[in-house]
Amino acid sequence: MSVKRTAEPSSDAVPTGNFLLDSFPADDLARLRPHLVESEVEAGEVLYEPGSEIDNVYFPRRGLVSIVSVLFSGQHVVSSILGRESGAGFVEACGGGLMHSRVIVQTPGTFWRVPTQPYRKAFNTSLTFRRAIGRHIEFLLTEARQEIACHAVHRAEHRLARVLLVCQDKSGLNELEMTQEMLATMVATQRTTISGVAISMKRRGMLDYARGRIRIRDVPALERQACECYATMKNLRDAMGQPADRPARA
Repeated sequence: MSVKRTAEPSSDAVPTGNFLLDSFPADDLARLRPHLVESEVEAGEVLYEPGSEIDNVYFPRRGLVSIVSVLFSGQHVVSSILGRESGAGFVEACGGGLMHSRVIVQTPGTFWRVPTQPYRKAFNTSLTFRRAIGRHIEFLLTEARQEIACHAVHRAEHRLARVLLVCQDKSGLNELEMTQEMLATMVATQRTTISGVAISMKRRGMLDYARGRIRIRDVPALERQACECYATMKNLRDAMGQPADRPARA
């Protein structure tokens, strides 16, 4: 990973652009700022392998990370996607210190990186820091439960619209790097189904799709097609104070 620059401790009042970091109380975030390094990341970079020690915790500002479960058969399944609303390794760093999934950069962008030692020290010494982490874990669990219900009840075309909107919100980008295989895993359906739905969306002007790149064109139309789960989780994010800004259209 290429280092862009080190965050300046004097910029305490400036938001980091990562929701989880910016949810920390000011004193707690001030403890981390001297250790934050801003880095440019490329698609395909592996942040962690299963069984690896957590040397650094990552907080995206732009871009997406895939959490990949590796099965005994060698098959890889994308179990979740995270972006500027969350972080990678922030739970494991304060627990056993090991990552049990493969974590790969899906969409290139800019991440904050902090070494595990100062992050763990902040967690161990500050009750307010631990409460902020616990609140975010509660949000992630609620999101996971909503997705389970979504996969059980809602149709693929509605789930795909929801996934695309969520990925846009999480990445801060209008253009997403996603193969049909990845979308099929996230939507819990067949690749052929994803292909048909994506073609329909393209014809209706909702998006452009070619060579594993998706450019979102019509957000209101996607919102109308998305299942209720998108609005449900968006309302929860709003209630938690998560920024709801959308990326500017290209």
